[in-house]
Amino acid sequence: MSGCPQCVRVRLAVPEAVHQVGRIPGVHVERSDGILAQGYADAAGVSRLRAHRLVKGVEVLGQARLPEPIEPVTATIGHAVVEFLHQPWVQVGLVALFLKLMQGGKRP
Repeated sequence: MSGCPQCVRVRLAVPEAVHQVGRIPGVHVERSDGILAQGYADAAGVSRLRAHRLVKGVEVLGQARLPEPIEPVTATIGHAVVEFLHQPWVQVGLVALFLKLMQGGKRP
C-alpha cells in the first residue's frame, strides 16, 4: 500500500460486496457484518472505495496502527527450538535429566 493507511468504515450496498471490496488495491478488510465493513486503506484505496458501485459510504476513522511483523530471524529461531524439542532423543534426555535432578544428584 502506498502512503499512510487510514482506518475506514465502509457501508456496503449488499453483503456479498465485502469480497469485491477486499480485492481493491490499497484496501484491507479486517471484519464485516454484511452491512458495515471495517479495515484500513491508503489514500488511493479510499478514493477507489468512494467510486465503487457497491459502496454506499466511506467513513475515515483516523490513522491506522498496523501490527508490527515478527522479525524473520526471531521466528526462525523460535521454530528451530520448537522442532528441536520435539525430537524423541531430546525428550528422552530431558526426562533423564529431570529424574536425575529429582533424586537430588545422589550417587550410589
